Amino acid sequence: MADSYLGSGAADGKTIAVVTRAEVHLLGTDTILHLQYEDGSQAAIRVEGVAELQGELVICDYEKMELRFWKSKTQRYRIL
Repeated sequence: MADSYLGSGAADGKTIAVVTRAEVHLLGTDTILHLQYEDGSQAAIRVEGVAELQGELVICDYEKMELRFWKSKTQRYRIL
């Protein structure tokens, strides 16, 4: 997953894509989320802040350009 790729569920810029798997990696001072969408496509997204992802469902909203976490309604990360 070296290259960023928006899955077909998120590519139109209006659809909210449900992420079924997410891993957090730190690259220098950047936080990289490696995401897998419910349609099987994948993305690598740089975000501000470190995400707590243990068993947490992540929602990517490309219309608002943010990630939302299902259990924590107030925890949001802006997609850069």
